[in-house]
Amino acid sequence: NENFMFVDCFDKSQMKKMLTVARKLVNERKKESNPDTHVFKPKIKMMIIGLPNTGKSTIINQLANKNAVKAANKPGQTVAQQWIVVDKDLELLDTPGVMPPKIVKEEHGLWLSAINAIPDDVVGEERPARFLIEYFKSIDSSEFKTRYSLESLDLGIDEILDKIAIKRGCIKQKGLPDHERVYKLLLIDFRSGALGKCCFGQPPVK
Repeated sequence: NENFMFVDCFDKSQMKKMLTVARKLVNERKKESNPDTHVFKPKIKMMIIGLPNTGKSTIINQLANKNAVKAANKPGQTVAQQWIVVDKDLELLDTPGVMPPKIVKEEHGLWLSAINAIPDDVVGEERPARFLIEYFKSIDSSEFKTRYSLESLDLGIDEILDKIAIKRGCIKQKGLPDHERVYKLLLIDFRSGALGKCCFGQPPVK
């Protein structure tokens, strides 16, 4: 029963709508806690919190209409809490990305690695890249096949890696496929959106 919105953080009109909803919620809560008060201070303070590398800084910059914080396609850009002034009645607290205290399922760790919420130097590139191939195989992704000119995904992971290596020129000495380069290529393509929209998990059914 929590309030939520799905927004495109590159659409400023949606960002403004989010602020309108936030202001309304704050005023409603103030009225609930102080029913005899009719005038409330307009100033609102909000906190931005979420997983690393999921767009928190991008949202803040859109709301502030300036490059208030550094945004990059890798985790760990925000290293300390900081207040960002959006306008005269709104301030945002930017916070470093937070992770679950414990990742119970291995696949969840691989999801987080694939989207670069967990840096590559922690997990490496091989496991998340092979996990992505398994995922795209399971949904028979047309985008994946088109991107790497694959006629079928009814192949083993190493066979797919070999075909991508040959197609993209990821070849070592003596003509051997360079899987390490393919791992990097897959992760770059996935994170840039070149492999299509993706949802690893299904939302719960009420």
